[in-house]
Amino acid sequence: MSDPGLFDGPAPRLRAAPAAAPFLELLAGAMVDALNREDDPFALSDALVLLPNRRAARGLVDAFAKRLGGAALLPTIRPLGDPYADDDPDVWGAETLETPPQIPRMRRRMELASLIRKRDQAQNGVEDPARALALADELANLLDSAATVERVAWEKLKTLVEDIDLARHWEGGARFLEIIAAYWPQHLKEEGLSDFAAYGAELRKALTARWRASPPARPIVIAGSTGSIATTRDLMRVVAGLPRGVVVLPGLDVELDDASWDMIGDQHPQHALRETLRALDVDRRAIARLGTETPLGRARRVLMREALA
Repeated sequence: MSDPGLFDGPAPRLRAAPAAAPFLELLAGAMVDALNREDDPFALSDALVLLPNRRAARGLVDAFAKRLGGAALLPTIRPLGDPYADDDPDVWGAETLETPPQIPRMRRRMELASLIRKRDQAQNGVEDPARALALADELANLLDSAATVERVAWEKLKTLVEDIDLARHWEGGARFLEIIAAYWPQHLKEEGLSDFAAYGAELRKALTARWRASPPARPIVIAGSTGSIATTRDLMRVVAGLPRGVVVLPGLDVELDDASWDMIGDQHPQHALRETLRALDVDRRAIARLGTETPLGRARRVLMREALA
């Protein structure tokens, strides 16, 4: 399809960014073109952008600075993948949640490091605080990875570890992680805290319900997410139908033939996007492109498609 304005056209409103394009720069440019108007100097700053993670959020700030050439009133930019209600209670509305608050990251790091130090002391008779902190960061990343895969059970943590070969950091690491999988949820419950998955999912569910019941008038963008997490996918469905809402999908191949599209396996890079579009009941060929694809970008996309065929 031709490239309409970011917020133009009927709902559900989705856009597809080419895989080889600089995604955040493309998004910033489209938002500036749509909202940075002389007759309304606050139009851009009134918008809300939800991105996959904090790194992407920082990158979008840089992309806006590059496009606008310096200081400007920017949209509210928040991460979908690791939301903290304290970042912006007006966005997340956490005061209505019944789920206990999420454990602070620094507290989690120190408590995991303490567990690792105790394990090292019991197993080897020595403690290495620096090593314990480094491994605590690895373990925290593992817990976050498990949390971002919808409905991953704690008892399956060992399998996930084996898949990504993290257990090599410890002798008998798999057994230690089995203990963590049994201990950590109970510890959080006793402390009146939530793990990453439960808290983030409840925030997204609450936001989805609130916007469905009372659609906001401000411009709202979900960008960069493939919708692999069910609660994110539900939120994408609502945002795509808002009066001034749009979902920008990363790297969607709108030219892949139907037979190949239907045969995509769960390891294919387009799999999550396909499942999201099916859930949203949207035909990918009806999705307008955001920006234009360069000849080099198209060549790379075709090469990748052939390699995965």
